[in-house]
Amino acid sequence: MRVLLYHRLNIGDLVLATPAIQWFKAQHPEAEIRLVTNNLAAHIGDMLPDVSQVLSYNKFDATTKNEWRAILQARLWKPDIAIALSPSADKRLAYRLLCINNARGYADTGLIYKLAYRQCLTEQKGSLHIAERLGGLFGVTDFSTLPAARLKYQPDPAKPRFAACIHVSARKESNRPSLQQIIAIIDGIHGRLPGAEIALTSVPENRINTAHTADTLFAEELKRAVGGKKITFFDALSIAENIDLLARCDSAIMPDGGLMHIAAALGKPTIGLFGNSDPNAWRPFTPRSRYIQPESRCVADIAPDDILRVWETLI
Repeated sequence: MRVLLYHRLNIGDLVLATPAIQWFKAQHPEAEIRLVTNNLAAHIGDMLPDVSQVLSYNKFDATTKNEWRAILQARLWKPDIAIALSPSADKRLAYRLLCINNARGYADTGLIYKLAYRQCLTEQKGSLHIAERLGGLFGVTDFSTLPAARLKYQPDPAKPRFAACIHVSARKESNRPSLQQIIAIIDGIHGRLPGAEIALTSVPENRINTAHTADTLFAEELKRAVGGKKITFFDALSIAENIDLLARCDSAIMPDGGLMHIAAALGKPTIGLFGNSDPNAWRPFTPRSRYIQPESRCVADIAPDDILRVWETLI
């Protein structure tokens, strides 16, 4: 059986598709699974042991020519099943799966979905987690059978390890921690683990990818504030470098976002900090993770001691 997965969204939702992919492979061990996705999420595809090939295209190529080359290559493979890998109806995704045999995906009443999908699924919302919504695309009905999100990556053992990685950036303003919080968390970790090495990461200026607001000024202020502490600051890492760093950290404290999901899927004890986003849908889908969301729905209002208490229980 040849199964084609088509993904065109962000890193986090691809990580959250890993439980469904694992479940499907266990049901159909003979299946060969290939993935079409953008060049950023392709780093996640490379860490999926159940996916045999990743066909990628440049997410920020306005001409989309290289994406259609990937689509053509996928069509020539002649998949038996094609899955529109999105937790909700996506017209652009439906266009890309036109005339592919036995395609399935979430749909609304638009005609494009009837033309693209052999099987139109009703969008599942409510209390379902994104991993469960994606599981429905693969035929999962008992969501308790879904395994945890999982990525496979082996870091270089010669590179330094860190007790914790703290990410200071977030797309949503409500998900951003404050300078005072981060300093208090660092001091708290050092108080519990004297001499512990801590990694700090932030998003640098990048004019191509405007999805994340750069934290250049905040990062400079933070560097000055933590001077003299056992901190290594990383503010210009690629996705591949971020993955390698997270694989070398013993725990992670992250605002809701792609890196949070990567850390959790790598098996790291992970705390997700949630502002004005829905943890019922987007919390990490692993047993060694927890989330914190204050009543104000603003990460900056979370007491550092609350974060440290949860961190202690996880490690």
